[in-house]
Amino acid sequence: MSDSSAEKKARRAAWFWKTFRPIVHRILKRRFRYDLKPGDLPEGGFLFYSNHETDLDPLFVGCASTVPLAFVTTEAVHRMGLLSKFIDRWFYTIDRYKGGTDAACALQVLRTVKQGRPVCMFPSGERAFTGRSPAIPFASAKIARSAKVPLVTFRISGGYLTSPRWADTMRKGVVHGKIVHIYSPEELASLSAEALHARITADLFVDAYALPPVPYRGRRLAERLETALYLCPRCGRADKLKSKGCAFFCECGLTAQLDETGRFSDSAPFLHPGAWDDWQQARMRELAAAASDEPVFSDDGMQLFLLDENHALQPVAQGRMTMSGVSFTLGDFSAPLSALDGFGLTQKDKLSFTLSGAHYAIRAAQPFCARKYCDLFRCVRAL
Repeated sequence: MSDSSAEKKARRAAWFWKTFRPIVHRILKRRFRYDLKPGDLPEGGFLFYSNHETDLDPLFVGCASTVPLAFVTTEAVHRMGLLSKFIDRWFYTIDRYKGGTDAACALQVLRTVKQGRPVCMFPSGERAFTGRSPAIPFASAKIARSAKVPLVTFRISGGYLTSPRWADTMRKGVVHGKIVHIYSPEELASLSAEALHARITADLFVDAYALPPVPYRGRRLAERLETALYLCPRCGRADKLKSKGCAFFCECGLTAQLDETGRFSDSAPFLHPGAWDDWQQARMRELAAAASDEPVFSDDGMQLFLLDENHALQPVAQGRMTMSGVSFTLGDFSAPLSALDGFGLTQKDKLSFTLSGAHYAIRAAQPFCARKYCDLFRCVRAL
């Protein structure tokens, strides 16, 4: 992009932000009872770190800033039709590939803030599946110290219960947004990377089930929960859990009801999805430790695509997908887990990974639980 084009886009983005930010804020207050506690943000380039709770988080975050933010987003934003064109015209975005390394993204972030433009990142890179914020990569602290600009930390709460990652429907409750801390470059320099990482983690952490129960009213409260919880504590099997309305149940006879506070009825084996997932993750570590070259998980009707330089998906393979403790296969494509740079998940069922610098995407013809593959990959690589 030429200097004149960049300046033109900057003016266009500034006009759009100034015009529509107040309107968006009013809509969010009405629809989500959005309770925003803003602060006096630094001038010029700075980093804006937020936790990630809903697909609408860029709007919740954007209301806290009177100047346009450049957003670090998944590269899938380029494959959203007319919405992609709208985003490209009115916003600055920095691509991040799910399931890949973030070196190129980090360099672009540093260049952007040094040009005097603030950048918003969701350091966890993904939304919480069961109410507790995912881990913050250590690289986020390194980027903040390297940038030598102010760092703003922002916490969203109530988002998970408003729009669970696994759900197809939204609930009516309250979403809170709060600037937690503004770190000056001097304060950042005085902290070690380890200390700063701990501070960022504490600033952005939310556990929806550690807060007092509050109703988030809606319909079909449990539907699609099986995309987050895939192991049954009664029979131990995977992919036998189903949902309908507010009911969550297994073929073995286990049943539970999810209420408006996001918690289970007394008949459930766990108080809430977060506690269920704690058990599930412990069981996954056991499965990973015992895994061999035999498939642990499998799904039929899958398609594998290669992402080209124009962000288009080129077909590579199709058929049955499996993952064992040592390898991943899809149709006639196969690769050892040790060769994959990462295994990522967008939304609730769009998998991706990077192999030898090439980026791949996995899609399914029917709804399925994609999360289990990411969990198994993470547990195997942690051994």
